[in-house]
Amino acid sequence: MIRQTIIVVLFVCILSTSSVLAGTWGDDFEKDFFVGWDGLDNCWAVEKGECSGEYWNAPKDMAEFIWTGNIGWKDYTVMCKMKFAETPSGFAGISFRDTNVGRYMFFINADADTADGWKELPQSVTSLSEIPLPFNLSKDVWYELKVIVKGDNFEFYIGGKPAGEFTDNSFPSGRVGLCVRNTHAHFDDLIISGDDVEDGGSWDPAKHPVEKAVESKGKLAKVWGEIKSNQP
Repeated sequence: MIRQTIIVVLFVCILSTSSVLAGTWGDDFEKDFFVGWDGLDNCWAVEKGECSGEYWNAPKDMAEFIWTGNIGWKDYTVMCKMKFAETPSGFAGISFRDTNVGRYMFFINADADTADGWKELPQSVTSLSEIPLPFNLSKDVWYELKVIVKGDNFEFYIGGKPAGEFTDNSFPSGRVGLCVRNTHAHFDDLIISGDDVEDGGSWDPAKHPVEKAVESKGKLAKVWGEIKSNQP
């Protein structure tokens, strides 16, 4: 009995240690410049505490990206807010497991009124998930996007509600990015959490009392469920 008790205690300690190892990287874009991002060009800017991406007249299968993080990141959760700064058009969203030459993407497709999950290879783009939006898109309305990346499975959410999923094994790891195509969109309050993720980014916890709890390692699952958003 004593031996069994010791084993159970050790197992619980291992689980607790695993949770504590999770890290959080965030950006609230409160600085007047980008910190820790690559791929910047004239399409991207920081405007009044928000990340602005604007790209029009895009050639076929082309979009604009900026990236952060480590190409060795495997499993993680990404959350951010996104809004269309002009009449909704094109698409805007998140790239993940991004290797810069291939990637997965989750975005709101304003042209089709869908939430889409795509895979991009060097010579092809494939749609792997497409869900009709249950609401009408509007200008200057924040939509909370969330991607759960775990093994070969990827789940998508908008405002905490399921917005598609797919399974694929083309990219075992990769960075996180923001993407726009034929639109002008703003992003804010990006949070990335996972065992491979290092604590960091440009984030002022004092200005985000709810999101601050995400940085409390070992409590991520509870906190994600408590974070609120103001989209439909």
